[in-house]
Amino acid sequence: EIRESVKAEFSELTGKELSVKFGEMWKALEEDKKKKYIDEAKEAMVKFKEQYGDDAFKHAPKTKKKTKAVKDKKKDVEGYEFLNKLVSMVNDPSISQFISW
Repeated sequence: EIRESVKAEFSELTGKELSVKFGEMWKALEEDKKKKYIDEAKEAMVKFKEQYGDDAFKHAPKTKKKTKAVKDKKKDVEGYEFLNKLVSMVNDPSISQFISW
């Protein structure tokens, strides 16, 4: 209701500072006046749940995406089959005894 008038009155404030100001105003508001807004919020939540269901608030974790560097590294390794075979030979105990570094 009063959001626009407060924005106009404190036009020099940033969005974060405005949020703090609104929080201070909310804390200073009397309980009976808060009840009106709390009831409106509850009604809006009921309508939202009727429209979208309870699952609208369930968290769906994001899957990790590979970074470009990891993709490029994998592509580079795949391009050198000879080196991959050489590394596997060096790591093979039956062959590594004949290799001296």
